[in-house]
This record gives sequence, structure tokens and C-alpha cells, in this order.
Amino acid sequence: MQPDSSVSPSLAKAPGPPNYTILRQLRRVARDPLGFYQSYWREFGDITRLHWYGPFHSYLCVHPSMVERVLQANWSNYSKGFFYKRLSVFTGNGLFTSEGDFWLKQRRLAQPAFHRAKIENLVSVMSLTVAQTLDRWEREGDAPFDLAAETMKLALQIVGRTLFGTDLGGDAQRFHELMNISLLHVEHRFNPLTLPETVPTPRNRRFLAAKAQLDAWILDLVRERREKAEAHNDLLQLLIDARDEESHEGMDDRQLADEMLTLLAAGHETTADALSWVFLLLAQNPEQREALEHEARSLNGREPRFDELANLPFSKMVFEETLRLYPPVWVMTREAKHDDEIAGFPVKARSTVMVPQFLTHRHPEFWPDPERFDPQRFAPSQVAARPKFAYYPFGGGPRLCVGQSFALIEAQIVLSMIASRFRLDLAPGHRWEMHPSLTLRPKNGLWMTRRAL
Repeated sequence: MQPDSSVSPSLAKAPGPPNYTILRQLRRVARDPLGFYQSYWREFGDITRLHWYGPFHSYLCVHPSMVERVLQANWSNYSKGFFYKRLSVFTGNGLFTSEGDFWLKQRRLAQPAFHRAKIENLVSVMSLTVAQTLDRWEREGDAPFDLAAETMKLALQIVGRTLFGTDLGGDAQRFHELMNISLLHVEHRFNPLTLPETVPTPRNRRFLAAKAQLDAWILDLVRERREKAEAHNDLLQLLIDARDEESHEGMDDRQLADEMLTLLAAGHETTADALSWVFLLLAQNPEQREALEHEARSLNGREPRFDELANLPFSKMVFEETLRLYPPVWVMTREAKHDDEIAGFPVKARSTVMVPQFLTHRHPEFWPDPERFDPQRFAPSQVAARPKFAYYPFGGGPRLCVGQSFALIEAQIVLSMIASRFRLDLAPGHRWEMHPSLTLRPKNGLWMTRRAL
């Protein structure tokens, strides 16, 4: 798409605070980004211009029509930009960070692996993994436990088995530690004043060592799979077998490793965070919890089949409403390649545009009583009445998350199976807090109790 030549030079600038105000509040941005952006949304409306440094501006765009402009209508004008370049030091040139023709080729190769028909073959793997976790819960009893740690462990097992056909075995704990070191490093590097990886600081050396171990582990799996040439029912095999329609070429080992690392990082962190928030909301809303438990009783404590998920609609609605209130990816950033116009305001090339799911999902024009947990908002009739980009936990437009169906099916299975066997409540005296970093996760865990049903 070519630059928008219709942008008028006489357009008034978008509203926003004075430049010096932003500079004074940089510490607040780091300490409480959600509160910071929410306060400016309330003061200046659906688009806010923030002056960060030099001639460059950031724009906070909350209204669904603005989100649609950035993610879909004029998406090719908005690159991933600075933040995703920082993330690429970990994930490499995978789907989440790549751009242009290379991204398009990779997307076409990867997309068929995530078709619902392919994911159907993985449902039994997901269900068995959840069942094993719940059996362990029964053996461990009802002592308080950190649900956030449990969902992270469960999601990592699921993604390991469905991606690689292995639950990582004795490597699981070490693998989780390496992932945590890497993700914390990326979070730290979002500060533009941090030193690049070429400077041998202790933090950088620790990250590079973790990254090297993860790369070696994944590359060994890829090469071993190619050498043995055996059939496997997992996503790695589907990606190995994928061929471009025009060139008939597949992915090389390095690209496969980047894609697998991207899927591992995104596929367990975001799902685990969302599952933690689900059970917090259910504990706070007992009527909704009882409705979920009632629906889950149809399983009679067994593992659901793929064709039974359609008979568990409330579990999907519960998860979607949780993604509205606590979207794991709580803000997306893009960088304008050319001048553009959003809602009648000029956006200069090289400006950063932020579209915050956390705020759009609370827009009172589209979400009455927005802080209330109400899964019925996702009844089909209500979904059809809302603009498409009033809700976008998986992004939108051509770069819609390739794993959306995988995540929704996984969540339905986990929610239904837990609700059929256990009731979870907040542990007495535990105070929870949001930690908005790479993802929106519970700070210092989420301690709960469980009671067998």
C-alpha cells in the first residue's frame, strides 16, 4: 500500500499533555503503565499524542475504528518497530517479529499447521496432559498453591507435547528456567537506555548463555527429526513437511528453530497467564463458577473429545470474557512507515502507534459496566452486534495470531476438566496484583486453595 497522499498538512494535532509532563512522568510509566495510559485516555479521549524525545511522537489509539485503521485497513503502513526488534534477540526471525515478504512466506507455510482440522488431532494430547495434572492435584491435597506456577507448568507440558511430541521430561524445569531468563532479559531490554548484548554485562552473558542452550536443544530436535524421517503427530512435523505453493521449498533448520522458539515462548506464557486470571475471576464470581461447573458435569470427570467441545459453550465464553478483562498481550505497538491520518489527526512517519487491548476492551461505548465479569457478553448475538476491533486479544488483520484456535481449544479443555473435578478459591490473606510487562501476569504468583468436587 502506498503512502496516504490525502493526509492534509493543515490537520490539527491530536490532543495530549505538554511535552515536559511526559518527561516528568517517565518513572510512573515504568512503575504503573496501565494506570498511566488509562489516566491519559480519560483526560484526552480515544487518541492521545505523547511526545517522548526529539521530533518523534507516540499515539495511544483506543477506539475500535482507530485500531482497525492500524491493524487492518492500512496495516502495511505500520511495521512492528522498535519493541519487536528488541524481542527478536530472543525469538530470532519467527512469525512474531519478521516483516515483509519473508513474514508472508513464513505465514503461508505455517498457517495450515494451525487449521482446526489439524488441531483436532492434538486434543487427546491436551486432555491427557490436563488429566495427569489433576490426578497429581488429588494426591497433593488441598494445601494453598501458586496457581500461576501450576498453569505455567501445565501450559509448557501441553506446548511441548503438541509441538515436539515430548513433555520435555527431566529437562522441563531447566527449560523453564532458560525461558524465564530470556523473557526477563527481553523485558529489561525494552528500556531504550539498556546496553546491547554485545556489551558483556553479567545480565547479557546470562541471557546469551540461556539463548545458546535453547537454540542448541531445539536445533538438535529439528535435525534428529529430519534424519530419522519418521512420521510424527505434532506441529513440528507439520512445519517440517510444509512447502511453499510457488517454490515448493520448505523451512531450513534455522528458520524452523526460530518458529518453534516463538511458538514455545508465546504458546505457554500467554495461555498460562490467561488461565490464572480465569480462576481468579471465577472465585470472585461464584454464580458464574457454578454455571461453569454445571456445564462441566456433562464430562463425568473424563477427558473431552474434540466433537464434544461444541457442547461446552460456556467454558469458551468464560475464557473470552477473561481475555477481555485481562488480555495477556495488553498493548501492541506499531511504527508508521509513511505519514497517515487516524480519526482526522495526522500521524507522521516514524511515529509509534500503541493500540492497547486493555483499554479498548473496557471502552464503555461497547462494553456496558466494563469492569464487570459477564461471560454472556460473548453470546453469539452480542458478538455480532459489536465492531470487530472492540475485542482483539489475538491481534487482528493479516497478522492475526496464527495460534488463536489452538489457544481457545486448549483453554476450553483445561477449564472444563478443572471445573469438573475441583473448585478453586483465593487463599486466605493473599493479595494479588497485576504485573504488565511482556504479558499481563499476576505479580508474585496467584495463591489459591482447591477442593475436590
